[in-house]
Amino acid sequence: MKNKRPLYWRLCYLGAVVFCVLTFTPLVIPSGRFMPLVAGMPRTLWTGILIYIGLVLLTFIGTRIYSESNMDRGEDK
Repeated sequence: MKNKRPLYWRLCYLGAVVFCVLTFTPLVIPSGRFMPLVAGMPRTLWTGILIYIGLVLLTFIGTRIYSESNMDRGEDK
């Protein structure tokens, strides 16, 4: 795991950047439609909730990669 830690961290970082860019694409902000609905709720709300959950999961994974217990033991290098 020690050798793969930077790879996992970069994957989390890349995932967060992708989610942030995805927020401003036509997937979230539809063009040409006034109010697209999915299950009675706006599609923008659904995709926003999914992106939020994805960012929370990436944050959780990031904290598992560099947890405080590893840093206290000097294993963060």
